[in-house]
Amino acid sequence: MSIKKIVSWSFVAIGCAIIIVYLLKLENAFSEIKSSDQVRLSLRNYHISIWIGWVIVTSSATYYQWTQKKYIIFVLDYLLVILAFIFFRHYLSLGEEEQFWSLGSSFKTGANFTSMRNALVMIFMTAFVQAAIKLFSSKWHRK
Repeated sequence: MSIKKIVSWSFVAIGCAIIIVYLLKLENAFSEIKSSDQVRLSLRNYHISIWIGWVIVTSSATYYQWTQKKYIIFVLDYLLVILAFIFFRHYLSLGEEEQFWSLGSSFKTGANFTSMRNALVMIFMTAFVQAAIKLFSSKWHRK
């Protein structure tokens, strides 16, 4: 295994680990329920960790596709975003059930819209980066 592969996969592991650590902290906050503010802070930190983990994994996927011409890390990036926001949606709804916050009853302000909007933004940005790499790694623009 080459050093380029090891570096790329190491960053993927770091990005996933950040998300998992904050997911476990969020689960701990909900299971112990010390205060509403602590649960909100844990959910906010988990949301931030999703974005940080996404940036790290997308950077690694960009480097891997550029150097190795393989897009497997991008596939993992899409799966990571979808799974992370499934958990985000679950805990967002759980907090609403426990009456820590209220997102409203309409679809536009509800938990479904909030988590779906964030997931779609990340998926669109990942697809844009992947398309840009595919486009600029070909030689048509160098003629």
